[in-house]
Amino acid sequence: MTGGGISSNTAVSLPSKLNSAAAADILASVKGQQGNPLCLDASQVTTVGAQCLQILVAAQRFWQAAEQKFEIINLSEAVRDNLPVYGLTADQIGAGEGANGA
Repeated sequence: MTGGGISSNTAVSLPSKLNSAAAADILASVKGQQGNPLCLDASQVTTVGAQCLQILVAAQRFWQAAEQKFEIINLSEAVRDNLPVYGLTADQIGAGEGANGA
């Protein structure tokens, strides 16, 4: 990662299923990191739902407004394939450079 990025060693792994059942836990985990840089690893995600995507979009916007670093790395194929279905791009959920593990 380039300067100013978050070390992938500090990445929090997202669960394999980002569905409505996981939404409350993901929200709690994200809220617990407020005020700190946050890096989420999406490499294990196999199922993507609207509620969890809403949480990720809101988190990205919150961290951006707070001028804190927020990123999602290692987007799985399931995430990449489903973002357009919901009218989203990788950038909108905080997965710009490094999203594919590069």
